[in-house]
Order: sequence, then C-alpha cells, then structure tokens
Amino acid sequence: MYLNLCSFYFKLCSNPGTKRDTMGLISSVKMMFTETKQVIQIRTFQVIIAQGVAGSFPWAAMAFAPMWLETMGFSHVITALLVGVFVVAGCLEDVWVTF
Repeated sequence: MYLNLCSFYFKLCSNPGTKRDTMGLISSVKMMFTETKQVIQIRTFQVIIAQGVAGSFPWAAMAFAPMWLETMGFSHVITALLVGVFVVAGCLEDVWVTF
C-alpha cells in the first residue's frame, strides 16, 4: 500500500495535465482503494486495529495523572518527581526492550 501511495504521488507530480497521465492516476487510485478494502476485510487486521484503539485510551488518560495526584493531596514537587520517575522508567523500559 505504501508503494501505491508513492507511485500515486509521483504520477501526480511527474507530468500533470496530460490525458494519459490522468487516466493512469485514476486507475492507480481505484486500485489502491480496492487493495485497501481487501486489507480492511481481513479479520485479523480488524482485531489488531481494535486492540490498538482500545489500548490507546488509558495512555490518553495518563495526561491527567498530575492533576489527579495533586487532587489527592500530593504537593507540586512530589507530583513532578513521580511523573518524572514515570517518564524516565518508560524511557529505560524502551531501551531495555530494544536491546
């Protein structure tokens, strides 16, 4: 699919205005949408996308963690320390998993 997007872009930029290029561009776009529909219909792909969407909600809620910690009675300094430790631990975890 990425290859189709690249070819779509290069056909668009290569020689605009000619009838032949326009027909090739239209057929490329149609083929790209056909391939996209085929991929979206694969059940495993749908499950992977659903897991990604469901898994992103808790991380979006983590933006409110400092506010929640301060509401629970933590000071600004302790809240900053806890959030900083969380960020550093996440970075170390990424490094650990990468190697």
